Amino acid sequence: MKLDEQHGLLSFLSIKKTVHELASHYDIERVYLFGSYAKGLANEFSDVDLYIESDLHGLTYYGFIELLREKLSKKVEVLSNQMINPHSKIDEEIKKTGILIYEREIKKNLIDTP
Repeated sequence: MKLDEQHGLLSFLSIKKTVHELASHYDIERVYLFGSYAKGLANEFSDVDLYIESDLHGLTYYGFIELLREKLSKKVEVLSNQMINPHSKIDEEIKKTGILIYEREIKKNLIDTP
């Protein structure tokens, strides 16, 4: 599917599913949806705003973003914990309105130790 800003309104579930499918292949701890989609105010021209907690950087970071854009066929704005200052205005907005849509599963040790 080619990138098309007028592709239409995405469902919350389609965003969550796509993020989960892609993020599970990267070193990403959590992904939050924020902005108009999280507030229920999105329209067909809205971009998808995501905040990721991760150590991704460089080409790996931009490759992840590009895959999101391709799969969602929408403009995607991604901020990371490395990009924003704690207690900044955008940090406060994410904490207030952000919706957790992906969290890495922690593999539990299946062998009981004494």
